[in-house]
Amino acid sequence: MYLTRKLFLFFVCISFLCLSRAQNDVNSDPISTEDINSILSTILPTVESSTPQQNGFSSEISANSVTESSSSVMTTTEMETTTLSVLQKWQKFEKMTKVFAKNSIKNVMAGLIEGSGNLNVSASCRRDVLKLLIGLRDIKTWAFSFIDASGKIIDGMLQGTMSSLGEYDQCVNTTAVDDKRGKNFGKAMFVGQYCAIDVKPPLPAKRNYYKLNEPLEELREFSKGGNVINEAAKTAQFFQFLSMRYGICVPSGCSPADIQEALNSLTKENYINATVKRCELKQDYEYTPLIIGVMTAMCFFGFMMLVGSLIDMYHYYAEKKIASMPLQILVCFSLISNFKKFVNTKTASDKLSCLHGFRFLSITWIILAHTYLNINFQLFRGLRKAIIIQQDPFFQAVVNASVAVDTFFFMGGLLVCYVTVNVIRETKKPFNIPVYIVHRLFRIGYAIKSKTYIYWRVD
Repeated sequence: MYLTRKLFLFFVCISFLCLSRAQNDVNSDPISTEDINSILSTILPTVESSTPQQNGFSSEISANSVTESSSSVMTTTEMETTTLSVLQKWQKFEKMTKVFAKNSIKNVMAGLIEGSGNLNVSASCRRDVLKLLIGLRDIKTWAFSFIDASGKIIDGMLQGTMSSLGEYDQCVNTTAVDDKRGKNFGKAMFVGQYCAIDVKPPLPAKRNYYKLNEPLEELREFSKGGNVINEAAKTAQFFQFLSMRYGICVPSGCSPADIQEALNSLTKENYINATVKRCELKQDYEYTPLIIGVMTAMCFFGFMMLVGSLIDMYHYYAEKKIASMPLQILVCFSLISNFKKFVNTKTASDKLSCLHGFRFLSITWIILAHTYLNINFQLFRGLRKAIIIQQDPFFQAVVNASVAVDTFFFMGGLLVCYVTVNVIRETKKPFNIPVYIVHRLFRIGYAIKSKTYIYWRVD
C-alpha cells in the first residue's frame, strides 16, 4: 500500500514536470525549482511523516531527484512485475486489501461507537452489526456479501433514475458463519435481511392538482439557479407520488424499527425523509388457511367447469335437450355455452346498439391507460423524459386518461332514463324515488372507485 502510494506521488510529480516543460515553450516565465520544491513539500511530508521509510525510498525528495529517479522507479516496477508470479501477486493484493479494510473499519468503528450511544436500537442489532464489521475487517466473504448486495449510488439520477435495488436473492441467501474455534464453530450467527428504503427530499403539502412539467410553486425561484441542487428542484414535483428506492442488506438481528432509528439519525440534519418500507427474510413458503381456502375454491369451480362442459358436449352430440334442473345448473358453468354468449353480437331491436361502440372505445382507452400508468415507475430509468413525451399529441390519450371512465357516467345516465321510462310505461307502476336514488348512488360510488383506481395505483 505504501509503495503504491509513493509511486503514485512520483507519477504526479513527473506529470507536473512534463506540464511545466510544455508551458515553458509557450510562456517566457518558466517555473522555478523553488516552486516545484514548495509544491513537493506540501504533498510528501504529510505522507512520509506518518509512515517510516519502506522499500528503499527516502523521505526527502527534491525536484532534481524526481527527474533522475523516474527511470529507476519504472525499471524497479517493471522488474518487480516480471519477477512476481501470479500467486505472489494475488497474495500481495490480499495483504493490501486487508490493510485497507483494517484501517477503514477502524475509522468506522470509532465513529460508530461515538454516535451509537444516542441511538435507541436493540441489543441484537448492535451485536450483529459489530460482528458484521469484524467480518469486514477480516475480509470474510459473507461480510462483503452484505455490502455487495446493497444498493449503491444511483446512476443517472439527474435524468430521473430513482432506484438502486441491490441484489435481493444474494442478500437473503447470505449466512454469517462463526469460524472461531469453540462451541459455536460452524453455526450461523445471523442471516441477511433485505430492506427497502424510500427517500424523499423536503416537500410542501400535497395539492389536489399539479403539473409534471412545471416546478413546485415554493421552489420556482430556487430552481432557477445553476447548481445541481437547483436542477433537482426543477423536478421535485415527481416526489409527490414517487420516491427514491434503495435496497440495503442488513443483519437479521436488526428490526425495521432499529433501521428507522438509524435513518432518522443520519437524515435529521439534511431534512431528508427516509422511511423503511419493508424488510424481508428468506422463509419457507407456507400454505396459510386463506391460501388453502382460495385454492380449494378455484379447484371446485374448475371441476364444475369441466363437468358442465362435458354435460354440454354430450347433449349437443346426442341431440338431446337438458330437462333436469341439476343438469341445467351444471351447464351454467360450461365453457362452451358461456363462450357462445360472450361472442354473440345479436341485440334486440329495442336496445340502444350504438352504445356498444362507446363501451368498446372506453374500455380500450382504459386498458391503454393502465398499460402505461399501472406500473412501478421506480423500476425505470430516465423518468425526466416523461416531461418531453407527455407533450406529444399522440400521447394525450394516455396523459388525459383520467377522464376515460366519465364516458360510463354518460352511458349510465342515458340508460337509466331510457330503461326507467320503458319500465314505467309497461308496468304502469308509480316511480319509486327513494329506491331509485339509493340504486344510483350505489352505481355511481362503484364507478368513482374504479376511476380513483387509475390515479392511486401509481403510488
